[in-house]
Amino acid sequence: MEQRPVIRLTRSPLEVCLEVLNIVIIIGTLVYLLIRWRDLPSTIPIHYAGSGEADGWGSRSTLLLLPLIAIAPYVLITIISRFPHTFNFPVAVTEQNAPELYRLTVQMLNWLKFEMVFLFSSLGVLVIRSATTGHAGSIGIFTIIGAIVILGTIFGYVFHIVRRFRTRTTS
Repeated sequence: MEQRPVIRLTRSPLEVCLEVLNIVIIIGTLVYLLIRWRDLPSTIPIHYAGSGEADGWGSRSTLLLLPLIAIAPYVLITIISRFPHTFNFPVAVTEQNAPELYRLTVQMLNWLKFEMVFLFSSLGVLVIRSATTGHAGSIGIFTIIGAIVILGTIFGYVFHIVRRFRTRTTS
C-alpha cells in the first residue's frame, strides 16, 4: 500500500451543524416512538408492496429496530471518516492534493450520514403513523427519492473529485 499523508481534519461549521442535526433527528425519532408506543397495535405493518399496501406484518417491538437502523450508519460513518488516508480514491493522492481530497471525501461522508439518518428516521416515523392510522402514505416514493438523493450525493462528489484532481497527460 502506498504511503499517504495522515492529516487530522478539523470540522467545518457545516459539519458541526450536520452532526447536531443527526443527533436531534435520532433523539426525536426515539422520543416520537416512545410517545406513540401505547397507541400502536400489537401487530403492525413492517413491509410494503410497491403500491404502498402493507404486505408484511410483525410485532410492534419490531419498531425498536428502526432507530438502530438510523444509528448504525451514523456510528459507522463517524468512525471511518476519521481515517480518510485509508480510503480508495478515483485519483492519485499526493502531498499537494491530500488535504483538499480528504476534506471533500469527509464532507461527502457527512452528507451521506445525514441523508441516511434522515431517511431511516423518517421511514420509522412513517411506519409508526401507518401503524396507527392504517394508511401507508408515501413510504414507497419517499424511499425511492431517498435512494436517489444518496446516489446523487455519491456520484456528484466522485464526479467533482475526478474532474478536480485528474492528472492531464500531454502528448
